[in-house]
Amino acid sequence: PGDIVVLSDGVTASSIKVGFCVIDVYKINGDNSPTTEREYWDCEVTEQGIQVGWMDQYHQSTEGNEVPITDLEPGTYYLTNEWNP
Repeated sequence: PGDIVVLSDGVTASSIKVGFCVIDVYKINGDNSPTTEREYWDCEVTEQGIQVGWMDQYHQSTEGNEVPITDLEPGTYYLTNEWNP
């Protein structure tokens, strides 16, 4: 799950998103890492991942993909994720 965290106040907003596939979708522009080819590209295999310099992406309409922030006060927030809980 993803959380928006205020460092001094703890968790402020949460998402219920649970990943179902983690793959190299897009190469990050301006990244200088040597990987130019996708290594992880198939959701139907046991080994999935994201290489340095790559990103995964979900459509904004994917259920659970949102983190409600409309009522948050201006400030510094951190988006955190938990993997393999």
